Amino acid sequence: MFALSVVSGSADVRLPKPYGLTITAEANQRPLMFWTRKSKAEHRYYLLPGMGRSNRRRHQQFLRWSIVVGLIASAAFAYLLYLLSQSH
Repeated sequence: MFALSVVSGSADVRLPKPYGLTITAEANQRPLMFWTRKSKAEHRYYLLPGMGRSNRRRHQQFLRWSIVVGLIASAAFAYLLYLLSQSH
């Protein structure tokens, strides 16, 4: 058909020709939807070192301590701002 050429500044943007687009898929191939069953091999996974129960426990402990430290730092910063605002 035709190819559109749009020039803005120094950039030249060309749209693809409609007859140049091809779809490569077999006729009997259906798209996999979320409700279709997949093979069990696709859902198989292996735990890497450090992904077990002990790592989960350590991660939860790290998360708890980071929340506590964040709250303390936030309170200290808020108190500092309070003191600075009272000095005027």
